[in-house]
Amino acid sequence: MRQYSLFFQIKLLGKENSSRIHAKLILESNPIPSWSWYHNLHLTSVKYDIPTPLHLLEAKSSISKLKSLVKSKITSYWETNLRLECSKYSSLVHFDPSTCKLLKPHYIVRESGTSEVLNKKAILQLKMLSGRYRLNTLLSKFKMNITNTCQMCDTGQPESLFHLLVVCPYMDGTREYTLLKWKNVVSVKNMSVLYIFSKAIIMWSEHLLVKLILDPTTTVNKTLSISDNQLLSQLSNFTQD
Repeated sequence: MRQYSLFFQIKLLGKENSSRIHAKLILESNPIPSWSWYHNLHLTSVKYDIPTPLHLLEAKSSISKLKSLVKSKITSYWETNLRLECSKYSSLVHFDPSTCKLLKPHYIVRESGTSEVLNKKAILQLKMLSGRYRLNTLLSKFKMNITNTCQMCDTGQPESLFHLLVVCPYMDGTREYTLLKWKNVVSVKNMSVLYIFSKAIIMWSEHLLVKLILDPTTTVNKTLSISDNQLLSQLSNFTQD
C-alpha cells in the first residue's frame, strides 16, 4: 500500500513534471528494467491482480477510487490465501474463516468491548476456537507423563472440547446453572436461545455442536439461515456463559 501511495503522489504531478515523464518512459519499456523501482511495482500489480502501473498512471479515475481498488485487491488476495492456509491445520477444525475480514477483528472480540469479564470469556473462547486451549488431548502430545483422558471425571473419556463442553459430568452443575439463567430469555419470532441449543443437541453432529458453542453467529447463520441480530447476540452471550 505504501508503494502505491508513493506512486499516486507521482501521478498527482502534472504531465509536464520530470518525475511523471520519467515514470511513463520506464513503464512503457518492454520489459521494464529490473533495476527500476517501477519493475517491483509492476510485479506487485501482477501478484495482486491490480491494473498495471502504466494503466493506473494514465487512468482518469480519482486517486481515492484507485486507492480503494488497490486496497480491495490486496485485501482479497490475503483473505483468500489465509483462509486456504487455515484449512491445512487440524487445530482449526472448529474455526470458520469464511466470514472473517482481514481489516476487522473477529466478532467475538468486537462483542466483548471494554468489559474485563467479557474479555476474559472471549480469550477462553478464542483459545478453544483456535485449538490452543490446554486440554489433555493437546498436552499429551507434548508431555509423556500426561494422558489424554479427562482428569475431572472418572469416565476415562478423552478430554476433547466436546467432552468438556457437552458431556463431562464434572461440568453438569455449570451447565444447569446456565440453562436456568437463560430459561426465560426469549428473542423475537418466539424462537428462544434454548430452543436452538436443544435442537442442536438432538440433531447436530459433535463437530457442529462444538462449533455452535464456540462460534454461534457463524454456525447459526450457515446452518439455520437465521440472521436476527438480537437472537444471535443472545446466543453468543449464552454460549459464553
